[in-house]
This record gives sequence, structure tokens and C-alpha cells, in this order.
Amino acid sequence: MKKFVYLTAFVLGTFALLITSCQQEEEVLNCDYEGIKVMEKVYGTDSAIIIHPVMTINNYDFCDSMIWDPASNDWVKPSVLDESKLCTQEQALEAIRQGNDTMCPCRINEDTLNIDKINSYFYIGGIEKFPYNKLYIKIPDDTVKVRRYTNYDNDNNLFQGYVATDMSLGYYKTYNARILKSGIYEYELILYKDENLTVPFDTISDKFVILTARYKDKNKNCADKALESNDPLLN
Repeated sequence: MKKFVYLTAFVLGTFALLITSCQQEEEVLNCDYEGIKVMEKVYGTDSAIIIHPVMTINNYDFCDSMIWDPASNDWVKPSVLDESKLCTQEQALEAIRQGNDTMCPCRINEDTLNIDKINSYFYIGGIEKFPYNKLYIKIPDDTVKVRRYTNYDNDNNLFQGYVATDMSLGYYKTYNARILKSGIYEYELILYKDENLTVPFDTISDKFVILTARYKDKNKNCADKALESNDPLLN
């Protein structure tokens, strides 16, 4: 009888252990483990490139799609160009019922936490000293460059986490952009000596991380790699 009890307990214990081991652990993005680090390269006494490799896509109003804005030379929310495109949840549902889902591509975000612009774009310190450059944003182990920039400047020409939904359509088609999900990405910055971008003199490449509001409590060791370490999305 005792053998039966012991055997039963052993089987149940083993079964419980298997169930526990098969359960997916909570996903946490650890910047130290992923090798995310601040990049600094000094060129002479008065110029340097410093890249803080942590971006947080903040908790803005939600939009199904983005639209190309020639004035800012980048993707923007449709509501930026037309305020009527920003609706309540009820208005958006009514538009869908009427078969006009493009009437309300953006919905008002009722969650007011983390609505800021802290660490919201890819910041390259010192880039003003190197106006002739190319920047590529890539997915690790993939040769496809999801974004390409010529003469990146942290101002009118900057990466905010948007990429084309359909690469075959190009970057400049209406309603053809999405926000990249949280994860590890790669950058490649090529610095040139001439405005024709024919004489490169240095290339800087490494990994960087994008964190959305979903990862507010699921990131470690990232704040000290960000430009602004007081970001509420970073632990």
C-alpha cells in the first residue's frame, strides 16, 4: 500500500513539475543580457557621436494606420493633419457599422499614463557635426532594412519607430505604416565626408531596443542606456 502511495505521489509530483516547466515564463527584456550598450566614438577634440540605444514608444492615442506628411517628411498620425480623424471608441464603432472605417482611424486613449515624448525617437548625439550621413534600421539576422535615412538630424529627419506595413508599396503611400513592436533591432550609421555621400569615413553599427507601454514592468537594466533615465516606462 505504501509503495502505491509513494508511486502515486511521485507520478503526481513529476506531472506537476512538467506542467510548471512547460508554462511560459513572463517575458522580460533585459538590456544587459541582450548586450545593449551606449555607443560613443570620438573624432578629434570637438566632435563625437553618442548613441543611446533605448527608445520607448509611448502611450499615445491609438491609430490603426499612419499617413505620410510631406511637411515633416515622416509618418504621422492622421489626426495630426485632420483633427476629425481622432474619435471616441463609440464614434469609431459607429463608423465601422456604416462601412467607413477610414473616418476614424485614431481613437482617443483613455489611459493617460506615459503620454510623453521621453526617449520617443532614435537620438544620435553629435550628429550635427556630421550632416552627411546615412542611417539604416534593421531587424537582426535579416538583410532587409526597414527604414533608411539620408542626412539624419534628430529634428526633421528622425526615426520614431514607424515602418512601412507593405514594403513593396514604398514608404510614401497613404496609410502604409505601423509601429514596430517591442524588441531588439539594429542600426547602421555611415558618416560621409562629402555632400554627395560618395566618400565614407566611418561606419557605426550595433543593437538597440524599442519598448512599448506593454513592457512598462517587463524591462531591466535599460534606464541607464537611455538618453533620459527618468522615463516612466523604464525600470
